[in-house]
Amino acid sequence: AVGGSMPSDLGLAGILGTALAMASGADTSVAVTIAVSLGLVGSSLHTLRMSVCSIFLHMCDKAAEEGDLKKACFWHLVPPQIYLFIQCVGVVTIGAYFGSGIVISFIEAINGTPIITILSVIGGMLPALGIAITLQAMGGVQTILLYLLGFIMLKYMNMPVVAIAIVAGIFAYFVVHGKSLVCLMTELATKKEDFHLLTEKKLRLLGDGDLKSLEDRIESAERDGDIFSGWTHSGETHLQAALDMARARCRNAEREIVGLAESEGLARDFPLVYINRLSDYLWILAQVSLRS
Repeated sequence: AVGGSMPSDLGLAGILGTALAMASGADTSVAVTIAVSLGLVGSSLHTLRMSVCSIFLHMCDKAAEEGDLKKACFWHLVPPQIYLFIQCVGVVTIGAYFGSGIVISFIEAINGTPIITILSVIGGMLPALGIAITLQAMGGVQTILLYLLGFIMLKYMNMPVVAIAIVAGIFAYFVVHGKSLVCLMTELATKKEDFHLLTEKKLRLLGDGDLKSLEDRIESAERDGDIFSGWTHSGETHLQAALDMARARCRNAEREIVGLAESEGLARDFPLVYINRLSDYLWILAQVSLRS
């Protein structure tokens, strides 16, 4: 919220307030009073909802640390939506059934009580908490360097904001995938009997979410059209040659991982599955590059 001030609930004030004013035949001044009252109630309920949903967020974080993607998705999607449905439908139903009188009476009843004070304090803290989380994410050296790069591109290179956003997206893509390969290398460089140290130190390991993201990109590329239209020769374009070289390196790495599994053993088979699908994705990208 701008300036740390939580705005009124425009939906509740506009839709329900208008309906109540029209149903009661109130004039403009009374209608505005009803809308303002409903907006205040909606703003307080929004603060309450954000506070309650923070409980679900902690449950989601716990599931993510355990590597349980289904449970994380459940806590992220289901309970917050159920709570939102109960709160929104309940308030609108009560307000529409009993009329504006009960809304104004409710506000007058809680005015000056600790409830309003608590909600006001929480409402003032939420914007500050959001800003703090954003600043914490920007605290890394890599993020600060990228921020300075964007500033230079805008101020001294006179690049439009849209172009800077595209460049930032490209950087983000390679940073994410670069970290994935670093995680993979870390796991492969760790002996099977020392694998538990990675989880104890809470180092990031690739999981089902990373594999699903890769599978989704493969399916997206395959939906765009026929990928295989006959055998091709590597090097028809510079981009295809680079992608074919990357795929060949990936296949070599896959064979090395198989040898490592046979000689020393792997703590889990996931690296082999991931690198196999990654090489498939690189082959698909090479075919797509020829069409484009």
